[in-house]
This record gives sequence, C-alpha cells and structure tokens, in this order.
Amino acid sequence: MTRRSGKRSGKNSAVSDEEDFDSPSVSADEESATAANKNQYFSANGDNDNDQKSHYFITPNRKRKAETSQDEFPSIVDSLLGNSNCKKTKTKPNHRTPFLALFNGKESDQHVQKRYQIYKEVWQSQLQKIESELNNTNQELFTNLSEFVFRYAPVEKSHIHQLPVGFVQLSSNSANNLRIMEKFNIHLNETPEIKNTKVININSKNCYNIKAALREIIKQFIEERSSIADITTEEQSGDEEEDLEEEGGEGDDENDIEENNANSDGEDDQGEENQGIEFQGRVNYDFDIVGDWWTANAKLSKLTQAVIILQDANSVSNHVLNQLVRLLHAYSAEIPLRLILGLSSENTSTWINNNLNNESRTLIDGYKFKSNDNVDLGFVLLDKLFLCNNNPSILLDPKLTTIMLNRFYNSNNSIDALIAEIKLIYMIYFYQQPLSILLTEEIPDDAVYIEALRKLPSFKRHIEMKVYEKEDSEVRKLLTDDNPIKNLFKTTRTEFKLYQLTILNVITVVNELQRIIPDTSFRKKTFDLYNLVTSNKLVNSVFLNEIFKGINKFLSRGDIEKLIIELDRQTTEIYEDAQDEQLAELKASLLKSKNAADLSSSLNSVLQNYFKNNLLHNSIDNMLFHEIFTMNGGTITQTPPPLFEENYENLMINLVRPNLRSTLEQGLDDCTAYLHNPLVRDNDSTKKPMHPTLTQLFKVYKEAPVNINIYDFYVAFKQSLDREQVKTIIKASDKYDLDKEEHWEKLTYAWFIQNCFELMTVGLLKEKPKGDYLEKAIWKGV
Repeated sequence: MTRRSGKRSGKNSAVSDEEDFDSPSVSADEESATAANKNQYFSANGDNDNDQKSHYFITPNRKRKAETSQDEFPSIVDSLLGNSNCKKTKTKPNHRTPFLALFNGKESDQHVQKRYQIYKEVWQSQLQKIESELNNTNQELFTNLSEFVFRYAPVEKSHIHQLPVGFVQLSSNSANNLRIMEKFNIHLNETPEIKNTKVININSKNCYNIKAALREIIKQFIEERSSIADITTEEQSGDEEEDLEEEGGEGDDENDIEENNANSDGEDDQGEENQGIEFQGRVNYDFDIVGDWWTANAKLSKLTQAVIILQDANSVSNHVLNQLVRLLHAYSAEIPLRLILGLSSENTSTWINNNLNNESRTLIDGYKFKSNDNVDLGFVLLDKLFLCNNNPSILLDPKLTTIMLNRFYNSNNSIDALIAEIKLIYMIYFYQQPLSILLTEEIPDDAVYIEALRKLPSFKRHIEMKVYEKEDSEVRKLLTDDNPIKNLFKTTRTEFKLYQLTILNVITVVNELQRIIPDTSFRKKTFDLYNLVTSNKLVNSVFLNEIFKGINKFLSRGDIEKLIIELDRQTTEIYEDAQDEQLAELKASLLKSKNAADLSSSLNSVLQNYFKNNLLHNSIDNMLFHEIFTMNGGTITQTPPPLFEENYENLMINLVRPNLRSTLEQGLDDCTAYLHNPLVRDNDSTKKPMHPTLTQLFKVYKEAPVNINIYDFYVAFKQSLDREQVKTIIKASDKYDLDKEEHWEKLTYAWFIQNCFELMTVGLLKEKPKGDYLEKAIWKGV
C-alpha cells in the first residue's frame, strides 16, 4: 500500500490517514482511462440536459476588440438588406444635445441645437408659470395656519386646559398633499416668527407605534443642539422589533437603560451643550427629555411655541393617534404645543368622530382649515399655460385635449401627474418634429425642409383640394418650385396666429356669457371650451343654445355693461401681425345694443353674427400645416378607430399609463406593428414573411381549453407551422435536415419549450401540480 502525498484542505482534511492507507493503488494509465470514461459519461448526460432545457443563456465574448463589435452589426444589417457591397460611415454628432438628428440623419447639428434650444426656452417659460401658480395657490391657507401657529389664543370655554389642534383638509391625492405640506414648511421658514418656534415634521412612517413617534419627535426637538443619534442609533433597530410586538407597552426598559449606560461617555459632552440635561438611564422615547430640554433652552433661545405637523394623519393607526393626542395634551401645559394634522377626507367632522375617541375629543381645541381643490387648480394651470391671451403658446390638438381631460377627470386629479404629462407633450413634440424650428424662424435654405413640408398630410389634402378645384398651374408650382411653398407657409403662419387669437377671444366671450346665467349646472371649464372650439363642436352645440336661452331670461343692462368691461380687459384684438376684426365688431355692436329697447333679442342677433366667423366652423385638424403649429402628444394608429373618446390613445398617455396587457396581446396576435421593417419584410411582395413562432403558439393558446395537455399543445403548435417555409429559411446541412421527421420534431419541440417559458414569464400560462398539464391565466372560456 502506498500513501498519497499532498496537502488536504476543507472537507478532505477530515479524512483520516487510515482511509488513505486502506485505499487501493491505481496506476497512471488506469487513472487516465477512468477520467476519459467520466468525461464521456458527463458529456453525454450534459447533452441530454441541454435538450431538456426550457431556456438558454448566451454570454457574449467580451474579449473581442472594440472595432470588431462596432463593425459587426452594420455588416449584418447590410447583408440582410442586400447592401453588402456598400459601406456606410457614421460620423459622431457634434450638437451635444439629447435630441437625435432627424430626416434620417440629414438634419444638421446647428438645427438640432436650435430645436433643443427652443424646447428649453419654451419649457422654462411654462415651468415658471407653473411654479408661480403653485406658490400662490394656497397662500390663504398658509396665512391662516401661520396665524394659528404664532398667534393662537385659547378661548375660555371651561377651566379644562386643551391642546390646540389644526385639522387641514387636503385633497385625496397623497402626492399633492405632501407637496402642500412642504410648501407650508417653506412658508413658515420665510416668516419672521419662525425664529421663536420649534417645528417638528412627522409622518406615518415614523408613527407605526407610539414609541417610534415619540422617538422621532424627541430627535427633531433636540437635534440642532445635540445629536440624538448617539442615543437612538444603537437602540432603534432592536426597539423597532420590540415595539411591533408590544405596541403601547413599556418594552424592555432594562435593556434600554443598559444601552444608555454604555453610551454614557458620549453623553457627557452632550450634557454640557444642553444645559446639563441628563440622558443617562432614560429610554429614547421618554418625553420628559423634551420637557427638560424646553425648560433649559426655551428662554435662552427665546422660543415661544412648538408646532408638530403630522403630514398624513389618515395613514396613522387610530390607537397611536389617540395615544399621541393624550400625551401631547399632558405636556402642553408645560410646553406651548400646537398640533397640525393633514387629512385626506371630504368631511373633517366625520373623520374626527370616526378616528378620535371621546376622551381625545374633550382634550383638544380644534380648528378646521381647507386647501384649494385640485380639480380647480389643474384647470387654472391649463388656462395659464395654453389659453393666455397675452402670450399664446403652441396650440393643442383636440384629440390630445380630450385625452388629458379624460385622464384628469377620471384619475385621482394629481397635479404632479398633470405637470408630468404637459412636460412630456413638449418633449415629444420637439424631439420628433424637425419642423419645430419654423416656429421662430424662416424656412432654412435646405431642400430637406421643403420636401418635409410637401410630405405633411395637411399639405397633401391641400393639393387634393386644388386638384379638385382644377387649379393645375398652382399645383404644379407648389410641387416643383420652392418659392411658392415658402410664401404659402408665411401666409399660413399668419392665418394660424389669427386662428389662435380668435379662439382665445371666443372662449373669453363664452365664459363671460356663462356668468350672466345664474344656473351653474351646465357651465363648462375654459379648457373644455377650448376642446369644443378647436374640434368645431361649439357653434351648433346644445351648450351654446342653452346660453342663448338663459340670456333671454336673465339679461339686464348692467350685465351688458359688465360684459363690455370684461371683454375690454381680457381680450386682445391685435397680436403681432394678426388682427381679430370680428371681436372689434362685437364690441361696437354691444355698445349700440345696450340702449336697445329689447335687450335679449338685440344681444342674440349680435352674438349670432359673431359666431358666424368662418374660423369657428373649421376644425384645427383641417388647417394647412397644423402639424407644425399644434402638439398632438405623439400619434398612434388605432385600427379600427375607437368609437368612444375614453379609448383615445397617443404616445404620451401610453408612456404615462401603459396598458401592458393589451400591448402584449396585440403584439403577440399581430407582430407586424413591431416587425414591419426591412429586416423582416421581403422585397418580393408575393413571398409571405414568416412570423415569430411565439405568435403561432399564442394563436393556438387562444383556442385551447383552460387546462391544456402539454403533448396536445405541442402537437397543435407543430401542425400550425409551415414546414416548407421554415425549410426555405433554415438551409439543409449535415446536422439539420428538416425532411427527416426526427430533426423536424427536435426543432419544433425546442421552439415549443422556449415559447412556453416566455408565456409563463409574462403571466399567460401557469404550471399545474401535475407535470403534464398547463393552465391558462387569461382568455378563459373564450
């Protein structure tokens, strides 16, 4: 017997030397033969394992040179397109902007920079309007809250001392509520009395139990003068687990005392800074720490009151909330505390009765405050951004306004979401519209811009109308000469300014007419009126007829005088080179009609003439070059067109609110929307392109029962494939001969397993406990 040499490590080191001595000796030839047999065995079994895999992972070779990886993909594309002989060289863009060069890369860097610069200027202007409106929207609320915080005077109702509590009724959207409370904190910081006030901000994350709430309040109370992190850091992780189990209990005070004693060295320095406050031996949620701190530092810092702001009281447990109210009331006689609760409730009194018990309600002196309505604020923002007479912006497409209104009405009225939508609309427009530079300058001396104007759908319709009117000479000039189309664009730009000025003035007129009628049930928002005017639905609408009927009933001479004053103040007759002559005639007619014997009939005749304006009888979609002067949020072809406005879609709404299920189903059912490009489209139109095998399996999946036998599923999938078409794509070789049934079954089975795994990944298929069955997750019973 011979002993093997070499060191042992790990588990091998546990093997005794006796086992080595007892093992038989093996020659080198025998060892090599055994190793070869093992390799052959594992190789065979490895091939079988690979055949049964449902998916595979491809690891790219990262050792290849950068030049090879960069040049490989274009060569593959060229070979697929049949352009292997031509070499394309791509130059690195020099515009240094997030935008891409459009016109298939023919757009110059200068124009890309110009387009990006216009986007930044336009959005910066709109963003300033948004911030100004948001800063001023709740000023009255913030002023009233500041009065409550700084100049609260208790009313002597009884001898019982009460805790002053402010109930702030916010919106139903939590994101908006947090923004309002942040604005209130900024308002407090800008108030001179803030120097004498201690402000504490907590939320539901800090109030999962009373200990955590008190710990956060204590931390914020003294963190400016001493770091409470030394007290809480080591204890908080253990205390949080403890608090979740023993909510409202005393906890393991002995452990807290031991931990605080361990940190006593670090607290000696803190005691000097906090006028000798002793933390040793106290738990970190002992509110006496705040009492001692206030006694020692209030006079020195000239503090007169402390306000605790609970930003989302709806998300806090009722039990914790009542405990917090009782505890703060107990200390409010020693410390001048104010408690502000942010509520997401339509009725404050109902919320108080449902969440505060009888004892807590007797301990508080409550005051109600209410923020502005989000719906009204949203429409104010839209009016300021898009319907301002003094500084008109780019017009919105009627379909886009419909989508925005439907989402804003039917969602949770989020202001932040509305602002994100508006910014996305501008980004999409300037990112994908190379002609947007024509908003501020003339047509460049570049043939690509002229050709782009000729390819616009509105210009094609214009040419069709000219052909129908048999103006062949003008059509020939527009299609062959550049100067006529430049002149046409200048004329159209002026007409668009006049159209924009006219619809803004019409909206103002209709708004003022609405105020004459006391009945507010049929009144519409300004943005709703914009949608009606631009889609040519106002003039003959029931809404306008109701206004005329109301004028006949409630009109007085004083109303006409007010109407004239408001139109002079809010409307604009001239903007740059556009002049609204119809508005001037309306004002002159109103001055004459106020002295008429029959006021209502006189005003009705004046308004009827005003609404006969040809611009009001034309939808914005029918205007020439409207693609340049309007934003549509990115067009998406919907086939068939939706019957209801609620089903309208565009790129903006799909990015903000993607419909994942319908997108998956449409893509799997009809892949041409994603794969309709030269890589999969054959030049020979008679040749039918082969769709991905996943779409074939999905079609079989839709027709299958809820519980699917895997073998039957595979057989149906295999029969749905066109074998001859697959043979034209996969050329025969020594390894693959699709005429052989064995090779055909291996190929189709590999596709089947891979596609089943993908359907399971997206959630369309589920595995059953039995190994030979699958279950449909959707399309059940269809």
